[in-house]
Amino acid sequence: LDELKASIAEHGILQPIRVHDEGEKGFRLIAGECRFRCAKELKLPEVPASIVSGLTEDEILAEQLCENGQRKDIHPMEEAEGFDALRKRGKTIEEISLAVGKSRSHVLLRLKLCDLLPPARKAFYEDKMSLRVAYALARVPSAELQRKAWKELSDRHRHWGGDAAIEQFLRTQFTCNLEGAPFDRRDATLVPAAGA
Repeated sequence: LDELKASIAEHGILQPIRVHDEGEKGFRLIAGECRFRCAKELKLPEVPASIVSGLTEDEILAEQLCENGQRKDIHPMEEAEGFDALRKRGKTIEEISLAVGKSRSHVLLRLKLCDLLPPARKAFYEDKMSLRVAYALARVPSAELQRKAWKELSDRHRHWGGDAAIEQFLRTQFTCNLEGAPFDRRDATLVPAAGA
């Protein structure tokens, strides 16, 4: 923000912010939050804006996610929560993927982060946990097991020896290893009632 503020102080805002005209409620910021914050700090009397109207909540959210996705500094959890908001509004993975310009696998991976319990999510937001460890912890299959895994990690966090060791620990201690299963894991008819 300091670099952006210095640039705006010298050159002004070169790309207008984008706002939605909400009638009597005023304007709702869609894109350009950093530029807008810098302008406020610099006490600029006006800010160039591109004004749109008639957008649905889904369209506004998708636009905000696209804007955020183009930022280099967006936190993966923030992106995941945005995708989750669209999913809760009834969007399919494919629709989210198209709306935000990301691959289906990227959207699915990010959505997995929403399975993190609140204390783990908070630690991840505060950069006390890497993305790799966050994914491994989010894959722990139940809230109860994830709570136990989180406690183990929290109690001994200084003695792990890196992300690979933590990932291995979570995989071996808190997920089901099917490598020695007495059935063919690739059998599409393993559970006939479930379908292929």
